[in-house]
Amino acid sequence: MRYKFFTVPVFDPRDAEEALNGFLSSHRIVAVEKQWHDSAHNPAWCFVVSYEGEKSPAGKRTTVDYKEILDDDDFQRFARLRELRNRLAKEEGVPAYSVFTNEQLSALVTQRVTTVEAMAAIPGIGKSRIERYANTFLPLLQELFP
Repeated sequence: MRYKFFTVPVFDPRDAEEALNGFLSSHRIVAVEKQWHDSAHNPAWCFVVSYEGEKSPAGKRTTVDYKEILDDDDFQRFARLRELRNRLAKEEGVPAYSVFTNEQLSALVTQRVTTVEAMAAIPGIGKSRIERYANTFLPLLQELFP
């Protein structure tokens, strides 16, 4: 596994956001961790991106085998979240990734998410997904991480 570090300043974040988003969209991402850096003159979000291998060809994503990346216990948790996600997607008649992507499910597991705030910190999980799915996923997450 490899790591890449990004700092996204609060003031004028556009270039740093573009670099981060470009990297995320062109690599096989395992996890993303973020932390707030509160500097008086330059507050910023700091990201540590864990990823597998090199850049995907032509910017295309490659398939990640989460059974290889996650330990056995975390993979079982991931599988339970995936089952819930797939059931909801089928009920709503939407693709499973529109509920949560596999990367987001993996992040929910590896970051031991049990609160709305922690869920909202996962890249790509915004207000809309929180409003639609937090009340369904958080009870299961709290069961998985007592």
